Amino acid sequence: MSVLRRIKLAILLSLAVVSVATPLISQVNPPYGEIVAINPNGVVSAREIEHGLKFYFRVTDQALLARLQVGQPVWVGEPNGQGVALSPGGHWCCLMEGSGRGTVDRSNTCCELVANPALAGQLGRLVVAFPESADVSRSLVDVFRAGEHTAAWEGQGSQTWDLEPGMYAVTISGKRVERVMVSSHHDTRVRVGALRV
Repeated sequence: MSVLRRIKLAILLSLAVVSVATPLISQVNPPYGEIVAINPNGVVSAREIEHGLKFYFRVTDQALLARLQVGQPVWVGEPNGQGVALSPGGHWCCLMEGSGRGTVDRSNTCCELVANPALAGQLGRLVVAFPESADVSRSLVDVFRAGEHTAAWEGQGSQTWDLEPGMYAVTISGKRVERVMVSSHHDTRVRVGALRV
């Protein structure tokens, strides 16, 4: 067999391997979700393909942020199930905001999520509303960004804040509630009560 014929055969075999391997990669590692909104501040909203739940990740690289597109698939995995990649087998460019896969905790009973289409832009609203009959004027309410221990917002009694989508923690009279998800165009109502004495 001539050298030229061997080169042609090698090229044909390599093309056949690529055409067979490419679908296998997508079958083994399908996208976890797709981008649904991109905020200029770096917070990217995405939606799970399997369950349709929203999750968020933060992009700090401005050049990468400028290249993102709505509808673009994303993959989720290491480290600790919180890494986000923009291609199968690609490097983990970002981390999910909050606790990782399925940032919306289906078992979380801390809050009620109610659609609020009147909210501007991509904001969501965090609502801490005590019963009207209760005197809670001295009840302290603090809101923390996920993983932080210094309050970003604070108040007394019933409060509302319009916030960027993502995961937060709320402290009410010293009791900390973790994994409070704020979603675009939704009210997140933290379940609270008042003790009668």
